[in-house]
Amino acid sequence: MRRIFRIVLWLFIFAAVFQIYVLNSNLIDIYSYRDKFIQNVDYIPKEMTNPHLATDFNLLYADYIWFKSLQYYGDRKEKKADVLYLNNIFNSITNLDPYFEQSYSFGATLIGTDGNNWEECQKLLKKGMINIPDSWRMPFFLGFFSYIWYKNYNAAEYWFRVAIKKPDCPEKISHFIPFMHLKMGDYYTGMLLWIEIYNNAQNDREREGSLNNIKNYAKIYLTKAHRKYREDYGYVPENLRTLINEQYVKGIPTLPDKSIFYYNRKKDSVLVYKKE
Repeated sequence: MRRIFRIVLWLFIFAAVFQIYVLNSNLIDIYSYRDKFIQNVDYIPKEMTNPHLATDFNLLYADYIWFKSLQYYGDRKEKKADVLYLNNIFNSITNLDPYFEQSYSFGATLIGTDGNNWEECQKLLKKGMINIPDSWRMPFFLGFFSYIWYKNYNAAEYWFRVAIKKPDCPEKISHFIPFMHLKMGDYYTGMLLWIEIYNNAQNDREREGSLNNIKNYAKIYLTKAHRKYREDYGYVPENLRTLINEQYVKGIPTLPDKSIFYYNRKKDSVLVYKKE
């Protein structure tokens, strides 16, 4: 009985040692790709880049590449490493671990800024939207980068709308949407959106900020219409209601704090007067 027990024990030890040896061999083999993979994603074993095979080993290797990517980026300016390799690095990480959310956003930021590669930046974030469909960060970054880097306000507005429909998206992300309409010159739609935000505000601070934006957007909208009317007719309109009657504006908002809009001839602008 003892002999059988010893045999089983030695077999178990042998199996454990053999497994450790194989695992270490794979690790050594994989880590030998370290420098080459940065230059060419093909050096990563194909079986480890299956986005549907999120094994513990894949996750471990993804973390390893992640830390190497931080080191690579940190040393980039000193060593003058090629930023073109950033795309390979972060696509490799997200192939190994498709749910590594930070890798998409951080990678897209580096690829878009240092790499100056908007196409690959978008691809990485859209890849993240497919793999993590409930994440609001992917569409948010697409919108934010469209706005900041490429001044594509229409695309930015679209992606912000996608972001706010995702679970747990911060309420303040919705504030980017009317701002994009302001940048596009669509003051009326922006004003309506701020009215909607005001009506859904959860606290006095948010209501106050929304109300100020309603006033600011409306003042710009009405002032431009007022000046266009004067340019067309050669004189100022009798009152602001005339702008509605003559279809120069779609409407004038009623402000919840009882303030009213009026035309200031000296400043040639529509301003807001609050009754005490």
